[in-house]
Amino acid sequence: MSQLDVAGSKTAQKLAAIAGNLYTLPAVALKVLELVERPDVDAAILRECIEKDPALATKILKVVNSSLYGPAQPIGDLGQALAFLGAKPLKLLVLGFSLPPKLFHGLEARVLAYYWRRSLTKAVAARELSEHLRHRSSDECFLAGLLQDLGLLVFIQALGSPFQRFVEKVLEQREDLYRRERDVFGFDHRDVSAALLRHWGMPTSIADALISQAASTSPVMAEIRTRRTILEVAESAAMLLAEGRSDVWPTWQLGVESLGDGQTVVKPDDLLRQIHMKVLQLGEVLSLRLPAGESVEKILARAHNALAREAEAVAGVLLRPVGTSAAEPRTRSMEDDELERTLNLYIERAPENAACVSEKNSTIATPEKRWTSGPDHRKLSETHRGFRLESQEGLEKHDVISPGSDPGLLGTLRNAVTWCRTNRCGLSLVLVDYLELSDLVVHLGPGVLDTLQNVLSKACQALEHPGSVTWPYGDAGCAWILPDCERELAVTYAHEVMRQLRSVFAASWNVPVRLRVGVSYVATPAPNFPPEDLLVAAQRCLFGSGACGGGVVKSIEIY
Repeated sequence: MSQLDVAGSKTAQKLAAIAGNLYTLPAVALKVLELVERPDVDAAILRECIEKDPALATKILKVVNSSLYGPAQPIGDLGQALAFLGAKPLKLLVLGFSLPPKLFHGLEARVLAYYWRRSLTKAVAARELSEHLRHRSSDECFLAGLLQDLGLLVFIQALGSPFQRFVEKVLEQREDLYRRERDVFGFDHRDVSAALLRHWGMPTSIADALISQAASTSPVMAEIRTRRTILEVAESAAMLLAEGRSDVWPTWQLGVESLGDGQTVVKPDDLLRQIHMKVLQLGEVLSLRLPAGESVEKILARAHNALAREAEAVAGVLLRPVGTSAAEPRTRSMEDDELERTLNLYIERAPENAACVSEKNSTIATPEKRWTSGPDHRKLSETHRGFRLESQEGLEKHDVISPGSDPGLLGTLRNAVTWCRTNRCGLSLVLVDYLELSDLVVHLGPGVLDTLQNVLSKACQALEHPGSVTWPYGDAGCAWILPDCERELAVTYAHEVMRQLRSVFAASWNVPVRLRVGVSYVATPAPNFPPEDLLVAAQRCLFGSGACGGGVVKSIEIY
């Protein structure tokens, strides 16, 4: 293993450890984990454990009654489910569908829909491949497929919109997401998933199967190698059905043929149709909003047409598993460097030590006074007034923290930190974006993103804080840099912005709007204070606001 691989593995483990502490398994899952290693566990104990979570019990019964298992008679209770499946498969189902709710909080509907469509497709495909072609227990493969992309959620929660845009760009350009993640971070989200499962104490036979066979450097049992191969073929099914990637059809076709035992004849077309139908039904019984996507027949038709046209070109790549195809060396972009730096800072500055970060969930009520052109500047300190006079005497407000040769939000934030350190004053950063952006786009039209971003920016600028600067954040959000601004005042500003946005949306579009807002603050930045810390802290507060359903301001002070 190279030094780069070792560094990537350690970073993945650190990220997973942070996620494992932030997102803990529900009590019922922890109890089931205790029972997993006991093959002689009493069925009544397992049933009583699951029944303590009625919502989970209902979900498990729905899955057992779906076409995934296809019982001859409806299964009415957990006792019947145990008799039908057996203890071990039921335990694995519980582990697969009792994930930490916080891991999904704050995610946009379209992100969740893509995640579940991809994960369910991979899980169902892995189960069908194992059952029909290998004639062996398929429950471990189903669970491995269901959990393999958990690391994707960890990345999104840690890095926010920049990583979402990174994934969307990769999918649009039909690149290999795993390879692009390894290009940027030195590891991919499957490594994070595996490390997270180990942190939670999940069975090692599941965690070890999540890592790519090609990327693995340690010897494993034949059963784990087989499971990894099944997951790689299932990955191609997920790319076909969840992403419409007809170009991976040769990989799927050859994968199905290579997994066969030479006696069982399974047509790749029919198997893909079967997987598609089971995924749709499973999504329905679990009340998941899966993206409609293309019909399976259109995907198959496009795949066969492409295969007929390019049969000779395809022949050279049929033997390559998904995620391991050859590629020309790629030049790292500024976005790649920014993502890697943000992740490293997130890991290094993770608020695991309460002495490092003091967090308060601010729920200050919106001020009763209705500001028209801006806040009551009597709230501002004498330093504010002096700063404003200085600006009037020859230094324009935006020049105080202009990006200069270091463009972008972080460049502006870096200059703001320098200015506030020189002038011995505090600095606040406010991040504001829309909680249900996809719904607004559906309601107002696809061209509304720039308008939504401008509305937010103007609402911030209308408050006329001296020297403040706004930058676009995400698809339609706004980052507001406030030099010489105390935390309490920044929170008050944020509430006023929310009030103004509610009024604008009610008057202009007659639709409700919910915002999520995160505020980070540092008092007189130290000489070695990294501005990225302020951004990462504000992002965490933004996610916290979204987890509460929006409409509240979460704030944090960094010491």
